[in-house]
Order: sequence, then C-alpha cells, then structure tokens
Amino acid sequence: MAPEGVQAQVNELRDGNEHPVSEISAALERLGGQALDLHVDAMGHIADWVTAFRSMGGEQGALHAMHTAEKYHNTRYDEAVTWDVGDIDLQATLQRFYVEEMRHLEFVETKLGVQAEASK
Repeated sequence: MAPEGVQAQVNELRDGNEHPVSEISAALERLGGQALDLHVDAMGHIADWVTAFRSMGGEQGALHAMHTAEKYHNTRYDEAVTWDVGDIDLQATLQRFYVEEMRHLEFVETKLGVQAEASK
C-alpha cells in the first residue's frame, strides 16, 4: 500500500487530469465550436485495464503505469502549445496545463528514481 503522502499526490494527479478536458471544451464552445464528447473510447478502456493490471504490483506498478500516461500527456501538450489556436486565452490555458503535466511527470519520475538513473 502506498504511503499516505504518495497516495494523496497520486489522487491529485488523477483528479487533475479531468479539469483540463472540461476547461478546453468550454473554450471551444466559447470560440463557436462544439463541446468535446466526453466519453471513454476503446483506447481509454484499454489504458484503464493496463493501469489496473500494473497497479496490482503495488505502488511501483501504479507509478510505472502513471509514468506511461504522463509521458503521453506531456507529448500531446508539447505539441498543442505550438499550435496557432488563434485565441490568446486558449493558448495560455494550453501552456498552463502543459506546465502542470510536466510537474506530474517530474513527481512520478522522482518517485521512480528515473531521473537519477538517467543521469548515471
């Protein structure tokens, strides 16, 4: 079982990934587009299953699953902040979420010791 501090941080990261979707969806509507269809597709279900399976290995398994997810999110936000979205507020929102995702990845990598291993 994860120590209480780690578990609280993991819960915060999980919950924090829901907010960007709703905020970006609202921005799209404000700009005259359609709101995002907030459903879990097949890939989302597969990711959930993989995460659940890896989490069976305890804290380390859960952190490895989170590491994969956070690397994916960071790659997507890294791309998104280069887009010309034509709206300064939406651009700032994407940048803010990218910074948050970098913080999430840093947390997970610190817990896993990935940064220490990479520097050796």
